[in-house]
Amino acid sequence: VITETELRAIAAAASIGCKAGPPKGTNKPAAIGMPT
Repeated sequence: VITETELRAIAAAASIGCKAGPPKGTNKPAAIGMPT
């Protein structure tokens, strides 16, 4: 069972660390806070 708090933490980590994986249809830059 995953709680809402855990989901929020996972979502935050995913949005911050999305540069670690391939983008999946996102409009956000692949490397947030990093020069491309």
